[in-house]
Order: sequence, then structure tokens, then C-alpha cells
Amino acid sequence: MEFSELLPHIGSCADDLALIRSMHHHSADHSQSELFLSTGKDLPGRPCAGSWLSYGLGSECRDLPSYVVLLNERAPLARELVWDSGCLPASHRGVLFRSQGEPILNLKHPLELPRPFQRRRLDAIVVEKLVS
Repeated sequence: MEFSELLPHIGSCADDLALIRSMHHHSADHSQSELFLSTGKDLPGRPCAGSWLSYGLGSECRDLPSYVVLLNERAPLARELVWDSGCLPASHRGVLFRSQGEPILNLKHPLELPRPFQRRRLDAIVVEKLVS
């Protein structure tokens, strides 16, 4: 196997790696191929491998996401479909970390919502969950 000089020490652990050169897909559309690689089917709506692992193995902490998604400039063409939970509960979906702006969307307190109102709203949700 030939490795890039950008990873100078990868050759020392080459016997621990699997290099797959035989993968192919019948479609010329990259997004369908990405879906097939991630979910086992080239149609949307199926859980990805990360979602199945989260569902089967569980999570060590309920307050953190099961897994996160890191993208670069060559992000999957199929986007969210590649890390979707499909028919599994949404808690098994990947959480996207963004490289610009807010790292995770919708975590900041909305400025137009007064803090006391937000606190009462969250308390009501907790009480509702305890009652049901």
C-alpha cells in the first residue's frame, strides 16, 4: 500500500488498517452511493450505522448526543440523510458540529424571550414529564 507523505507515521500501523479498493455502486449519483454506504440502501429513510450503534449499544450519558457529525468542505452530497436516524427515535440521530458560526444550532438562549418566562416554560415541561 502507498500512503501520503501528509501522514508520515501511518505506515507504522498499516497492518492494523483495512484498505478497501473494491467498493462500487450502480448509480453515478454520489448522493445515492453515500446513502448506500451509510445505511445499506440507496433510498432515504433508513437509519445510518451510527444510529444503529447508538440504538443497540445505548449511550453512557443521556445529556450528551449519541454521536456527533464533523464535516469538511467536501461534505456528503446527501447531507442529513447520511446521519439520519430514519425509523429510530430522533435521540439516535447524529448532531452536526459546524465549523463556522454557532457550533451547534439552537443552543443559545433566544434574546427575544425573557429569562423568567423561559424558566417557567422549562419547569412546566419537566412537571409534565413527571406527571405522565
